Amino acid sequence: MPSLSNSRNGLQPTPPAVEFSGSSTLKLDAKGRVFLPKRFTEFEDEKNPGLRQNVAHFWLTLGLDGCLWLLDQNEWKRMQRRLKAMEIGDKKQRAVHRLFFGNAERLKPDSQGRITLPEKLRQKVGIEKEIELVGAGRRIEIWSSTIYQAQMAEAETNWMDDLEAVLGGGGFE
Repeated sequence: MPSLSNSRNGLQPTPPAVEFSGSSTLKLDAKGRVFLPKRFTEFEDEKNPGLRQNVAHFWLTLGLDGCLWLLDQNEWKRMQRRLKAMEIGDKKQRAVHRLFFGNAERLKPDSQGRITLPEKLRQKVGIEKEIELVGAGRRIEIWSSTIYQAQMAEAETNWMDDLEAVLGGGGFE
């Protein structure tokens, strides 16, 4: 059974958290559409192990480091709560609101499992034809292949030190 969370209308079921992993190099078609591999659109139903469910729709917006973020409904709501909790008296926080929400698009995969990446968002992050879809835990990152490969080449040079720092020096034990 999905967990319950409080809301203004009482207790409401919370859909299970979807974790995304893996990566794919894909090409956009002439209309800016891309096929989403099943690992990014299906998840196991916690209530019925072995039963697969589909993500009904996604939210697409600007991400960090020059990519787009593709979020399922759970993660979209979590990000909304975090951003709405920020004070709007600060100029930077207002700018973040405008960019995050003002560039957001609700996307529903078509019958063939494709989504259309809006041209204005593709232009903002340098996406032309070839993209990288990267499962990054609670989100999917969409990158220009060229930019992603440059980012990864730089990140890989310090990977072990960075991982150790993120894990708090605890290593892999």
